[in-house]
Amino acid sequence: MFESSMPVQHTHSYFEDDELGLYVGVWDTTSMTEVAGPYACDEFMWLLRGEVGIRNNKTGAVETVRAGEAFVIPVGYDCQWQQDGYLRKFYVIYEPPGESQSDISAPEGIVRPQLSTDKDLQAGPHKSVSYRNGSGSFCTDSWQSNAFESEAKSKSCHQFVYIVEGCLCVKDDSGVEQSFEAGEAVFFPQSVVTQWSSRDRLSILTVKVQA
Repeated sequence: MFESSMPVQHTHSYFEDDELGLYVGVWDTTSMTEVAGPYACDEFMWLLRGEVGIRNNKTGAVETVRAGEAFVIPVGYDCQWQQDGYLRKFYVIYEPPGESQSDISAPEGIVRPQLSTDKDLQAGPHKSVSYRNGSGSFCTDSWQSNAFESEAKSKSCHQFVYIVEGCLCVKDDSGVEQSFEAGEAVFFPQSVVTQWSSRDRLSILTVKVQA
């Protein structure tokens, strides 16, 4: 897997579903360069520390992602991970078993979710989809709202949420409430019943995976 010497890596997995091919967790590594080639999965990442260059193997162009930024490497993208120094990230990997790489049209680069924290939300919440795979089963979007309170309802998909701005309050079906501040993340398995609210403006990035 590496053109460089073997790095030192650690993974803390929060959710794994081998039948679906969904994996959510935190990963860190020392410096490394991966072998170039088509990416084997859809992967959303939020860098907590460090930076990485993603090289387009067709053009030679390198896109740099730094701590505090999010991006998606789409499945099939012919690229190379080039990293100098320590890196730590949240990840959401979607690699359904049995999916053929030959059936996937190769994308042209990484995808950076766009989130404008100064958007006028007087007309209501704003949602923007940044990436959706070919089957529609893996989707990354941003969502912004002023203060709100939703009804309690079950999730129709697995959902990873990263808080960019504000505080998300989540109450489960037993009445237990938890709060998630900017810089924190939470994962909701499909069918879990929750009620969401925020006292002020809220901006989040989400990854949704349909089982």
